[in-house]
Amino acid sequence: MSRLSLLTAALWAGAAGGPAGTVDVGEYFPLLPNSRWSYTGEGQPGSSAEDDFSWIVLDDLRDIGGTFVTQILTSSEEPTDARNLDRDFWSYSGAGELRYHGFRNGQADGSGLTTFPVQDVILDTPFVVGTATTTIPSTISSTATASDVSFGLFSGLTATLSLEAEFVEITPVVVTPAGDFRDCLHVILRFTVTEVTNGTLTFPVGVGVLQAELFLAPGVGMVLQDQDADPGDAQIQALEGGQVLGFPIVADVPSVQQIVNRLLGLLPDDPRYNVNADDRTDAADVVDRVGPLAP
Repeated sequence: MSRLSLLTAALWAGAAGGPAGTVDVGEYFPLLPNSRWSYTGEGQPGSSAEDDFSWIVLDDLRDIGGTFVTQILTSSEEPTDARNLDRDFWSYSGAGELRYHGFRNGQADGSGLTTFPVQDVILDTPFVVGTATTTIPSTISSTATASDVSFGLFSGLTATLSLEAEFVEITPVVVTPAGDFRDCLHVILRFTVTEVTNGTLTFPVGVGVLQAELFLAPGVGMVLQDQDADPGDAQIQALEGGQVLGFPIVADVPSVQQIVNRLLGLLPDDPRYNVNADDRTDAADVVDRVGPLAP
């Protein structure tokens, strides 16, 4: 996806484009400079301010195998959170594919034999998370390896990983502390380590590292997520505020197509914009509907 089309999506925050039954994932996941998103935990007893976190697009791009990728830093209010200070590496290809290249573990997790130290985990081939013509519903699956990984007493490991991105639907309205967002892309991500090898021995793993249910607003990014939570932590994190390309995030900014529809008098006849209470999704709805995600 070009910077120009991402800029347009960011400024208008409009409805999804593309042919019927498809979406351009780039409209829902902007990788623009001077952008950040702040989330607050809610929806589970025991949640607290320590569950709040921010995603921050860093100013400097990183060169990974000749591809300059965007770095998104996770900053948690809980210093010991496993994701605190991590950096995720993302890019868009010329064909509009959203690609995930790996991450930097920002601080050591675990202890002793289970220590996962500060290190870069770079995929030999990036995961394709979505495309400019992603069908709804559909699932995109990718497999890749990461070399020279350290864990506990071991180093120089090669891990095989898989990612499954399930595109479920376009949700009419998602309710957050930052406001109500229309036409949100509902995605479930499943990230698994399938095996690890030291070059001599191969160990089948099959461990799910992440399973998360995301709601992405066009031109804004993630506005709500439900993920596997530690005991006492929030299961739901919802958007509290932020900015995209330096512009404050505002809920329900009309798209060009919506403005045209209004001028032509077509909007009242468009069922997507005649939303009743039953079509609204908020944190409590997600918990009631799906509960904690299955391992």
